[in-house]
Amino acid sequence: MKEVDFESTVKGTDGLGDKAVVNGSGLSGFSYSYNNSFGDGSFSFEIVRREADKAVISYESFGHRDYGTMEITVNDEILAALYQLYLKHKAARWSGYSKYDEGVLDGSGFSLSMEFNDGEMMSCSGNNCAPEGYLEFKNEMLEVLKPYFQQMLNRERDRQIARGIEGELRMAMINYIGKEFGTDRIEMLIKKWNGKNKNFDVRIDSHTGEFIEKGKYNYYCMLPDEDIGFENIKALIEKYNVISWYDWDKASDNPYEDEWFQLGFDFGSMSIQAMGTEHPENYDEFRRELLQYIVEVIRKAEVKYDDFRSR
Repeated sequence: MKEVDFESTVKGTDGLGDKAVVNGSGLSGFSYSYNNSFGDGSFSFEIVRREADKAVISYESFGHRDYGTMEITVNDEILAALYQLYLKHKAARWSGYSKYDEGVLDGSGFSLSMEFNDGEMMSCSGNNCAPEGYLEFKNEMLEVLKPYFQQMLNRERDRQIARGIEGELRMAMINYIGKEFGTDRIEMLIKKWNGKNKNFDVRIDSHTGEFIEKGKYNYYCMLPDEDIGFENIKALIEKYNVISWYDWDKASDNPYEDEWFQLGFDFGSMSIQAMGTEHPENYDEFRRELLQYIVEVIRKAEVKYDDFRSR
């Protein structure tokens, strides 16, 4: 059998490599972007010195698109810290690096550029390819920047919570996945009916019988909005201040034992997303009343419509 030459699918240029000369003037600007085929995890940021001792970080995250471009002014020591990484990882070697693997349909890519105090620039990029030492550089770079990113995310999250819920509820995604044997598994996607597509997708694997008799239930059908009562679900969201869960994503001390949840509520102009094994305030009360209500919707629909039944 002929051996496959996987390297033949990699195209592009290697950059300066060992011929590169280290720029000793320090950094005045820095930008980086990461993207993957599915968008999830993609982000970009830019750091620019605006004053003698101040720099502005601009940050965008695919996972927080509703926040738009976030900015924060910081001490320009951030540029000095990134310059030390440039020196430590001999990043001057990467100047001009630009490679891609045309044999990979999906995957991820990056672009990196630095501006130095003497006006010199360097840049590199890769798509399913990266220069030697890049991964270590990236990980240390993100450790330096992580506190600033989190500060911006927290600020925007607080602004959204203060703004409150706007609009009518259009979609509810509800998942409760018990980790221990004998716990319930509940998965729901309920949307406003557009007159033609199935909008009520509810799957329940009831082991406890707490909300519905023990057994497996699978409802996938069309159900008019008035039978679902989106305004009633919204009322529960407001009653238990679920807006305060906005962008919640936390793991408990026992993530392999505690129930994992994921909630998504779309109001058109804004949405609430929350997930994790650490449960926010009012979690149990909201969960109980919400599931009781959904089962009530199911029972009424079973009586009202002959063809509404679990598959």
